[in-house]
Amino acid sequence: MVNEHAQVELIVEDLKAIIEREDKRHLMDQHLTSSMRHLLEDLIIPNLQNELDFDYNRKFNS
Repeated sequence: MVNEHAQVELIVEDLKAIIEREDKRHLMDQHLTSSMRHLLEDLIIPNLQNELDFDYNRKFNS
């Protein structure tokens, strides 16, 4: 059985690794567009991380 929460955690780590690899490339050698990079860094990764860090037990047991 696959734990989907764990899968999303792995995806977030993969996305962070992509950004790290892009940081090491010269501007002319980068694979991502600047808009894609901003989406990942400013919206997608932080929002996924917030969801992963959210404590559902605390919210629903209070």
